[in-house]
Amino acid sequence: MEQQSSAKKTSGALEASRRTFLKTAAIGAGGILFAPSIMRTASAQEKTIVLRVSGGALADAYKKFIIDPFKAASGIEVVMVTSGQAPLNMIKGMVDTKTYSWDMAEFAELSTVTLGDQYLEPINMDNDKNVSAIPANLRSNIYVPLYLYPGIFGYNTEAFAGRAAPQSWADFFNFDDFPGRRSLRRAALDTLEAALLADGVSGADLYPLDVDRAFAKLDKVKKNIDVWWENSPQSTHVISSGEVDMVATWSQRLQPAINEGLPIKLVWNQGYYNTAGWGMLRGTPKADLCREFISFSTDPERLAQWTPALAVGPVHPKAFDFMTPEAGAGLPTNPEIFSKLVKVDPQFWAKNRAAIEARFDAWLLS
Repeated sequence: MEQQSSAKKTSGALEASRRTFLKTAAIGAGGILFAPSIMRTASAQEKTIVLRVSGGALADAYKKFIIDPFKAASGIEVVMVTSGQAPLNMIKGMVDTKTYSWDMAEFAELSTVTLGDQYLEPINMDNDKNVSAIPANLRSNIYVPLYLYPGIFGYNTEAFAGRAAPQSWADFFNFDDFPGRRSLRRAALDTLEAALLADGVSGADLYPLDVDRAFAKLDKVKKNIDVWWENSPQSTHVISSGEVDMVATWSQRLQPAINEGLPIKLVWNQGYYNTAGWGMLRGTPKADLCREFISFSTDPERLAQWTPALAVGPVHPKAFDFMTPEAGAGLPTNPEIFSKLVKVDPQFWAKNRAAIEARFDAWLLS
């Protein structure tokens, strides 16, 4: 009886914690983009899931094209919480203590490989018509991708008016023939791939990364890099503001600026791609509601509504049936672009990232 009473107290404490979080979110936490009203019945709380996303233009698209329509269709409310890099330690803490401030999150595939099934709930949606249509090599038992995004670079077309523009990573690293200000990511992930491709390594031979060769290539350009950006919004800002002429980043960070009329061109050649999508925290009591959301979000017609504006590639093959040829032509899952891309190896990075990033930090400060 004493154990049963203790369990009831623990369960009540966890539910109280969740109610407190939802109420706090509604009152005005700065990271909340979409919050429920302060007054909420117990039954309404049962029809609410909390979703962590990375923010920016993607979060705006999620709200407009997925979250709001999902609530209208299902009655299930989604509280969207934003944070920067995927907070893996926070997720581990929630699962370890069974205190679920979040139910699911937006992840890059690498993060789901790092967390594994110890911290992420089995998807179990192989029979879902939308999920099952996504290529099996892109999803896993704990992860459903939503879109494909490549690490690429963009350049200011006005800075290259009247002269040859860069068309490859070799050009990006070539300061003699393509003078101009550059910006690279302040991280080994992505930056080492760019360095090796610039040094002549083929996409087929990229992994496992030749780390020594990558650092040797970076040694040659280190003093010429004007900005080492530290967060993805900064990568957009440095080229939009004219601070640099070229920046290595992701397509979804530059396309919104292009849509606003800024003179930026994406270079898809030798892009290295990853996918991003959904994972559920292991043990979340809202797993079935999350599965409804996952199925809704991966509908091909819905994907077609927002992916062109961000230049990310919908992973559902039928999404291209619901957009114009012009809209689909500029997306990374379009076969013409996709053939130029190289897949990032999440297994390599999950195993080696900590050591390589430590080396990169020491190198940058040396």
